[in-house]
Amino acid sequence: MARMSAGKITIELDDKTAKAWDAASEEERRRIEFRLRLEAWRSLNAPTRSLDDVMNDMARQARERGLTEEKLEEILNGR
Repeated sequence: MARMSAGKITIELDDKTAKAWDAASEEERRRIEFRLRLEAWRSLNAPTRSLDDVMNDMARQARERGLTEEKLEEILNGR
């Protein structure tokens, strides 16, 4: 598998996290760096969806699970 060239970024951490990082072993740091790279890649390469799309999906799922407008009104009105 070809390795992409690496870039570096700097992130700010709270004091407690920064101290824990400083105290971490090299192996722990490598594991954390791997997870951070993976999460950054996922976050930056995830397809973006509009709020309307997300809300429409939520409404569809709610209907599929049996939520009706009447039931929703009862929930929202505390009945």
